[in-house]
Amino acid sequence: MSDRFLKPVKIDLAMRAGLTCSNPSCRVYTGGPDDNIGVAAHISAAAPGGPRYDASLSARERRSSSNGIWLCQTCAKLIDSKEFERRFPIGLLRLWKNIAERQARAYVGTRSPFIADLAPVTSVHARLIELSVTKNENELYEIISGQSYVYSTTSEARDEIAAHRTPETVLDWTAEILVDCWGDGEAELLGICGVLLSSFELWNPPTSVLDEVENLCVREIKERDHMLIGVVEPLAFALAAKGRPVPHRAFLTAIVAEEHWREAEHARSRRYYGSDSRKALAVSRHMRDPLRAGLLRANDVGRLMGLLTRPTPDLARPRARALLRGLLRESVLELQRAGEFDLVKEATSYLAGYDINLEKGEPDE
Repeated sequence: MSDRFLKPVKIDLAMRAGLTCSNPSCRVYTGGPDDNIGVAAHISAAAPGGPRYDASLSARERRSSSNGIWLCQTCAKLIDSKEFERRFPIGLLRLWKNIAERQARAYVGTRSPFIADLAPVTSVHARLIELSVTKNENELYEIISGQSYVYSTTSEARDEIAAHRTPETVLDWTAEILVDCWGDGEAELLGICGVLLSSFELWNPPTSVLDEVENLCVREIKERDHMLIGVVEPLAFALAAKGRPVPHRAFLTAIVAEEHWREAEHARSRRYYGSDSRKALAVSRHMRDPLRAGLLRANDVGRLMGLLTRPTPDLARPRARALLRGLLRESVLELQRAGEFDLVKEATSYLAGYDINLEKGEPDE
C-alpha cells in the first residue's frame, strides 16, 4: 500500500516553497492561473521499493509534509529515476527544502521575485551536507571555510553537525580550527566556528580546550576589539553554558554600556539574519528556549536595545514594540537576578533617553 500525500499536505508544501521548485539549480515557478507544473514529491518513498524508502517511518510520518518536498515535474522525475537516485540522498533533499522555505519566507512582504532572479545556491553551500559524514578537522575546515557567515548557511550547518554520528567530535574539531585560525583574520570562518560551538548541548570539551578558548575570548573583549563581535558573542554564550561565565559577563557589560559595540552587533546581526524582523523573531525564539537559563536568557539584551531604539517600519508598530519591550524587560530582570545592577542601571538609563520605561506596562507611544 502506498502512503500518498493528501491534498492539504500538497497545498502546504507548495505554499511553504512559494510555489517554486525547491531544486536550487532549477527554481522555476510552478503555478499560475491555468497551469500547475508542481509536484509534492516524497523525500522517502511512499511504498517499499521506491527511492530512498525508509522502513522505520510510520505511515503517518511517510505521508506528512515533513517527508515531502515541492518540485517541478521535471525535477520530481529526476530525483526518483533509477539512473540518478543515488545522486539525491535524503540529506540533500532536506537541504533543498530548508533553503527553498527560507527563501520563500524572506520574500514575504517584499517586492515580487518576478522582477529579479533568485540568487542560486552555489556548490559551496551544497557542501554543507558533507558535515554529517566528515571524518577529521581537515575535511571540516574545507567545508566551512568556503561558507558565508549568514543565517541560512550557519543554521543548516548546525543541523548537519547534529546529524553526525558523534557531533561532539565535530565540535571538538571546530574548537581546534577556531584556536588555530584565531590570529589569521578569517572573521567569516571564526564566526561560523563560534556559532557552531554555541550548540553547547552537543559539545563536551576537555578542560584544556575550554581554558584556551576562554583565554582568547576574554582577551578580545578586554582589548575592546568589537570587530570580532560575530565570534565573541556566540563563543561567550557557549562558554557560559559550559560553566565559564566570565567572558559572557564581560560581553554583556560591553554590549550594554558601549555604543560602538551595539553598532557592531547591529551591523553583524543585520547581515546574519537578513532583516530586523527576522532578528526580532530569533530573539523571541531564544527567550523561549528551555536550554537557556539565568544570564543566558539575557544574551540578547544589547540586540533588543538596538531594535527598540532603531525600529524599522514593521517593528515600529505599537504591538511589535510592546512585544519587544516585554522581551527586553525579561532580559533586564535576568540581569537583576544575577546581581548585575550596574548593567540594569545602564540599560534603563539608555532607554529612558528614548522615552522607554521598562517599569511601566503600558505602551510608550
